Amino acid sequence: MTEKQNITEKPARAEESRSDSTSRILFDDIGSGKTIGKFTHADAQACKTNPEEGAVPTLLPGHRSNGCEFKGMKDLPKDLKHLDFPDIYSKAAESTVRIDATMTDPHDKRGRFKQEGPAGTGAIIGKDTEKGECLVATANHVVNGGKEVKISDIKAVSADGKKYETETRYSEPKKDTAVIAVKTGADTEKVCKPFTPVQDFNDEAGKGKNLVALGFPNGSRALYASPGKSEGITPMRQDMSPRNIRELGLEPNASQLKVINHIKGGQSGGPVVTPEGRLAGLNQSGPDGYTRGSYAVPLDQKRVDELLAKAGK
Repeated sequence: MTEKQNITEKPARAEESRSDSTSRILFDDIGSGKTIGKFTHADAQACKTNPEEGAVPTLLPGHRSNGCEFKGMKDLPKDLKHLDFPDIYSKAAESTVRIDATMTDPHDKRGRFKQEGPAGTGAIIGKDTEKGECLVATANHVVNGGKEVKISDIKAVSADGKKYETETRYSEPKKDTAVIAVKTGADTEKVCKPFTPVQDFNDEAGKGKNLVALGFPNGSRALYASPGKSEGITPMRQDMSPRNIRELGLEPNASQLKVINHIKGGQSGGPVVTPEGRLAGLNQSGPDGYTRGSYAVPLDQKRVDELLAKAGK
């Protein structure tokens, strides 16, 4: 796709390449009701260029960026060039939702602080076609806020750009994890495509393994991906201050996955996947948040099954 092409155009031919199709399907104007959102900076400002064919919105690790950078396989750092980056992105995007909400300050009696729009990201982990629901895992602070932020009117936006009502089914604040039910109704079979979690975490996502973190950074309506690597499991207290742990209501010894990926605010709750597209965790924090590095809540098949059971699935 060239810079001069309109990103709201429909594909001209059914046989066009997967990467071009992905670019069109995932990033057109959200107002069309068909796609996930137009390309924006992490501060929600419109990008001045569109991605070329085979490139996706990218946040590179160790690189300061506010978005609007589009990378393909050839553009990745040397140690990541083997990743089929556009393909990983395309598959993960189908199982990722944007979480919109109204955010207010509980201490603001005059109601001066109010923000509406993208609040975080979620990963689809299950579905119930009889109830017409899609079950989505996310970070607890995305849907339940904290001492400084009150969250309300939570909606989920699927990969085709449609917005749905939600209901929080399970919260585990000490591990910063929650499960919401997205009321997809008759669309459930079409839009609800759960991730397959890793089976053996250490073997598939342990230290040194490649991982890709996805999410909607700082109000962006476009999904961004950050290629990187796992640094293994550490306790939260290792890199988070006691004050922040108390403020967020976390368990100091709870496990977190340290990653060399670029995670920004708004990506919280988004999927961290292996090169094969298996779910290995949920984005939790980045260096612009409560920690010096980037971290995720680790997930595997056993943990996902546990979350689904507690959510009533």
